[in-house]
Amino acid sequence: MNNDITNFLKKQRAITMLQHLLPDMLPTLERYDHRLVLYFQGLATHSSIDPDDPNDFHNFYELLGGIRFLRLLRRYTPDYAKVQQAIKLREGIWEKRGNRWHHLRGGIKQDGSNGPTYYRWEPFQVFILASVFGLRENVNTHMPAGSRDLLPTEWEQDGTIWDSRRLCTDFTFFGARKNDKTGLSAFMQLEFFLLEDANAEVYCCANSGDQAKLLFERTRDMIKQLDPSGQRIRNTATVCDWLPTYHNVHNSIIKPLTAGPKSKDGLKASLASVDEYGSAAYTKGKSDMQKLVGVVQSSMATRREPLTFTTTTAGRITSGPFIDKLANLHTLLELELTSPDPSPTDKTSCLCLEPDQWQRDEETMLTSHALRRKVCPMLGLVVQHSYYDNAVADIRKGLGDLDEYITKNMNVYKSETQQEWITPARVRELQLPVTILDCTAGLGYLIFTGMDFSLGDDLHASTYLAMRQNEQGQTEFFADLDAWMTEHAMQQSPMRAVFQKWADEGWLHILPGETMQPEIPVSRIAEIAEHNDYNMAYFLYDPFKATAPINALKAYIADLGAKPDDCVLPCRQNYATFNPLVLEIDYMVKNNPPLIHFSQNPLWPWQAGNMVLDVSTDGMENKKPVKRGNRQDKIDNWICLLMAERGYDIYMDKLSAQAQQ
Repeated sequence: MNNDITNFLKKQRAITMLQHLLPDMLPTLERYDHRLVLYFQGLATHSSIDPDDPNDFHNFYELLGGIRFLRLLRRYTPDYAKVQQAIKLREGIWEKRGNRWHHLRGGIKQDGSNGPTYYRWEPFQVFILASVFGLRENVNTHMPAGSRDLLPTEWEQDGTIWDSRRLCTDFTFFGARKNDKTGLSAFMQLEFFLLEDANAEVYCCANSGDQAKLLFERTRDMIKQLDPSGQRIRNTATVCDWLPTYHNVHNSIIKPLTAGPKSKDGLKASLASVDEYGSAAYTKGKSDMQKLVGVVQSSMATRREPLTFTTTTAGRITSGPFIDKLANLHTLLELELTSPDPSPTDKTSCLCLEPDQWQRDEETMLTSHALRRKVCPMLGLVVQHSYYDNAVADIRKGLGDLDEYITKNMNVYKSETQQEWITPARVRELQLPVTILDCTAGLGYLIFTGMDFSLGDDLHASTYLAMRQNEQGQTEFFADLDAWMTEHAMQQSPMRAVFQKWADEGWLHILPGETMQPEIPVSRIAEIAEHNDYNMAYFLYDPFKATAPINALKAYIADLGAKPDDCVLPCRQNYATFNPLVLEIDYMVKNNPPLIHFSQNPLWPWQAGNMVLDVSTDGMENKKPVKRGNRQDKIDNWICLLMAERGYDIYMDKLSAQAQQ
């Protein structure tokens, strides 16, 4: 419940912020299109933190996406004409008669229940078009003035050439099925083929050949409407391009690409249209779809205004590249509440249509009509309420697939093997203005250390678990941490702004270069031992990537006259080892009064939010912490905490054995 309260407060803050910002921005939004005004007015008036409010149509992250757009609009140059061009390309010219709109001319027909039909864009779709095409930034090309002819968008300033370019290079539309995601991707392909670079290369990227072909054919059908006789554009089963006669004006191309081991070299992509990325799973830590997207994106280096346009619904997987990307997008959006300064991530935008955190229980997802509208703004337009009613009725009768309903209709990843554990809010309640240097031998503390090492692409993590007997005779614990990251790894992280802030405040140690020095954690242990009169008992470590730092630690302990093999011990990160440790930490946290407290390092609650318990499927139901799904997030210090707790158990077992002798 504490976690729910935190989520309620964050959403209320977002609602208040949007309502405060919107009035001054309405004239600017109107210049794009009146539907953009309607979209933002809907965000401001149809959002709520009341779980029973039937007027709550927008989730926390959709609100933050709106707040982000308004911030970018205040910072960068609007491009009204480009957005209006994109709108008219598909919908044509319309006229309002009374309360109804009537198509006059132009546009491209889309599939409809009564045959091909002209459709107007919906407000949320206009928001997507405005997010992609509606903002421009001034870019220093670092080319000397006078070194070459200028493009129409360029000018010379302060001795160099400057250019005006589209701001957005990465847009993600994450929504439930039947929100016309494939239609939007197909339209983006058409836009790039016709109206972007004359030699644009557009690639339909998908997990399967059928999905890539479906996306490709949607665009090809629109092109055929514009060139029905095929006099200008060649259309085949695998390519759309301009006939040679027109190569002096256009040489654009569209091709479908499928994830797989086959090489995709020689590309120079303008647009990567990534479809159903959410269903791509990791297999042994790798993903063919991720590799495909990476290859296409890496080929964009020569393009002034590239774009990756990702559209997907949640999948029935527990780990995959889009789960990573979604978690990064959530983190990026939440920065709008705390750190909205301009950054390189301004080039990334998104629309996430998903339930709020407190709506993700199965009964709410099956019964809430407002939630249907939240995840599917096409409800009543393309999707009928009866579609949901019939699906729910089948599930109630045992005929429907609940997991399919939750993932595809509610847009929520579902894992039967994962459980929530210790919430960030609970950790914050247990934090004290104390560090491990305060836990001295004179105060009766004994320290156990858990360590997890990196070669440079992750965290070097050490957790220190101090224990003593309090005045009531109870054993109480205090946990502190150290975490190290290379500057190279930080710069590659989407959380680099937050990491830099923590580094500036002294919570995170940033090391120069690309690799970790093995003596780093040992030097810190030596500092603690010297300050605290060497009251350190056992050092537990993950054997993976541990040879160099553990050799350094053993050498240090040997220099002190101790036997390193007696106190420096490996700890396997498996269910059998971690299950009893999980139960012990769980008891410490939930006991009244709690038996463990934490330092004020913000990495404690942050890593807790990245962590869930994975339950073994062998019938034993053993549990161990795992990442929530995003490989970029970290839980290393919590893993180290369990290893330190393992050191405490070894110590107590040794005392018990000695007492029995």
